[in-house]
Amino acid sequence: MGTNSEAAAEATDTKLDRAGMLQMMGTLTLLQAAVALLDITFVPLGCGFSCQLEIFASDELAQISLSVRMMLATLVMAVRKGELPLADNEPDTTNNDPTDPAQASIPIEALKLWAVKAGHQPKSLFGANPVLPLLDPSHPRYSAELAFPVEVWLASGTDPKRSPKQQLTTAALKLAPKYGFTHPDGSPVMRVIDKYVTQANWQKQGGAPRSSE
Repeated sequence: MGTNSEAAAEATDTKLDRAGMLQMMGTLTLLQAAVALLDITFVPLGCGFSCQLEIFASDELAQISLSVRMMLATLVMAVRKGELPLADNEPDTTNNDPTDPAQASIPIEALKLWAVKAGHQPKSLFGANPVLPLLDPSHPRYSAELAFPVEVWLASGTDPKRSPKQQLTTAALKLAPKYGFTHPDGSPVMRVIDKYVTQANWQKQGGAPRSSE
């Protein structure tokens, strides 16, 4: 294995293309995803699971290794909670505890959606312009009907006293003018709002949370 400085030099040369190269991979192991989310660029893209473990076992990378392990644990938990889907033909970690969950693969687009929701937009994953392609109006396949519910979902809050539907509705009303889902007088088109709130709602059963009072 080359030295860390050699790996860093290689990563520096390809940094501008790294996001595109990751995109072409289609799926990432959870360890690769953790490295990408932390914007660690000295690990060569061709470095497999064992190779990465060897790199992070270095004493000089002890602090970075700790960060990677913490991010990896967060990703494993997200998979087990169903927040991150596994790639096709991967074992289901929600019911089975794999011997090495770090080797399970997740679709990169699903990782990006999860990352934005979690507040992570590293350049090595999103590129210089951290905007999801489906939210970019300049993208040739852009669709407002697709982008709106996704942005509503991303913008929804985490208030435990309000139901997901209430939080999604608040976000949708704020975003309606941006997408043109308003009447001539500026009021929101509630038929459209309700449709996309229902689409984005991750808890379609049950009402508002019970009051603690």
